[in-house]
This record gives sequence, C-alpha cells and structure tokens, in this order.
Amino acid sequence: MKVYLKTQFRLSMFKLEHENPSDFYLSCWQKNRTSLPFFCVRLLLFLTCVGILVSSLVIMGGSFSNLGLWFIYMTHWGVLLITITTAFATVVSCQVYFKGPIGEDWQLDPVLDFFLHGMNSIIMFILLMTSRHPIRLMHFYFVLCIGIIYLAFSGIYYAAGGLDPLGNHYIYPTLDWKLPGQTAIMAVVAAVSLIVVYLLVVALGAIRDALTGNFAMRSETMHVSTEPY
Repeated sequence: MKVYLKTQFRLSMFKLEHENPSDFYLSCWQKNRTSLPFFCVRLLLFLTCVGILVSSLVIMGGSFSNLGLWFIYMTHWGVLLITITTAFATVVSCQVYFKGPIGEDWQLDPVLDFFLHGMNSIIMFILLMTSRHPIRLMHFYFVLCIGIIYLAFSGIYYAAGGLDPLGNHYIYPTLDWKLPGQTAIMAVVAAVSLIVVYLLVVALGAIRDALTGNFAMRSETMHVSTEPY
C-alpha cells in the first residue's frame, strides 16, 4: 500500500501520458498480442450501448412532449458518455487490428429502467476488468468535473425556466434550486459519493492488474523474443 500510494501521489499522475500504448487495446486476460479478441468484446459492448441509447430515445423520448427533455437527466448523460467511451474503445481496437498498433413520478419501462441504471454499470465493469487501461488515483478530478458540469447545467436549466416532462420546475426532486440549502447538501453528498465510487474503481483496477500481471508479463516477453535483430 505504501509503495502504491507513493507511486500514485505524483504530479505526473495528473497528466494523461502513458508509456505503454498497448495497454489501451490489449485485454489484461490475454497472453498473446493480437487485438482481435478484445476488439470483438468492445464492439459487442458498443453495439449494446447503442441499442440501449436508441431504445431509450424511442421509448422515453416518444412519451415526452419535447424530445429535448430526454437530455436533461443525468442518467441519460451517463448513457451517452458510456456509449461514447465504448465507441472510442472500439475505434482504438479497430484501428490497431486493421492498421497495426497504436426518482420520478411517471413510470419508466422496467426493462429499459434496468438497462439505463443497471446494464450501464455492468458494461463499464466488463470494460474495466478486461482492459489494460491504466486507472490512476489522481484522476479523481475527472468524475468531479462531470458532476460539477451537470450541477451547473441543472442550475442554468432552472434559471432559464426549464421544466421536466410533468411540468415540475426541477429535474430531480433532490436537486431543486428553489431550495438552495438542500441542493448544496445534495451536491456535497454527491461529490463525496463520486469519490468513493472512483476509489472503488481504482481498487478494482488494482485487483485486475494483480490478477492478470503474469499474462501481461508473458505478453511483453513474447513481444521482445519475436523482435527481429
């Protein structure tokens, strides 16, 4: 733990540079260096996300008087971001494979509810536990930035007179800008929760790396041994 924390708490860890590009297109569970298996996994996850996104837009968007209301919910922001994440992951794997290394009152459909609030977490868990993508403790500020951006958006939306599909002046009852004290407390609780969740993700990444370290080492050894002299 001491060595890990010493490694993480460095100024350089705030940056996005990473010394081994293969960690972004090889799975932590594979021994060889082909990008095809992980490309297939990422493509399947991406298509699943697209299906969830399109279904949500059709089912929920069709029940709103204005399709633009779909975009006011943070859950839907999450679906969009996960779709974008899996899209970028798939593009990276595709590039490497083909070109070489580099709480509401209205009722929500129960199946769609699961895919919006449950399947997205499952998808990201699979993506996390099958990749070599580095998870850095000092990157916690990214998740906080998302929360801050959405908080600012909800405030602007309220100030501009925006309403939810039922005509309420708030998007979420717990994020009601008519009650600034309650909203401030909610923002602090949400920030702490985001950090806790991110710490869990970091822990899962550390467990992943510990479990698959031998695979990565074998992969690097095979790569070195097959280099032409």
